[in-house]
Amino acid sequence: MREPITGRVNRGKGEKDYALHFFRHSMAIDLNDNPSDTKDGIHSAAIGGIYTGVLLGFAGISAGRDALLIRPRLPKHWHKMEFSLFYRGWKLRIRITKQVIYIDAVDRSNNGAPVFVEHEGVNYGIQNSLQIFYA
Repeated sequence: MREPITGRVNRGKGEKDYALHFFRHSMAIDLNDNPSDTKDGIHSAAIGGIYTGVLLGFAGISAGRDALLIRPRLPKHWHKMEFSLFYRGWKLRIRITKQVIYIDAVDRSNNGAPVFVEHEGVNYGIQNSLQIFYA
């Protein structure tokens, strides 16, 4: 678990290259053919750490008091990333490119209560879909 957490901390400090190094090392735990390792199963804690590192680190996702915070910092060679998550009863499909954050409200099971996203101090309400342009 050290690698995913260290990667997340370094990304939070703005050290994307160092964070990417730890991300790759974390991925190698189950993807490399280490003796007596992968053949015996997967390391679910490491996979959880990798997933958390990607969402909290490179996508910059966190839950604020009144909004879902998103501050992406994609590695240089990543063109985009896509994932879904549940937030306050909403299933959101999020796609992040180098210049645009796309958010689609796939399903609302919270009786129509609004959901907000914050990027760089600006709050956006989501009805069906949202595009946030950034550089």
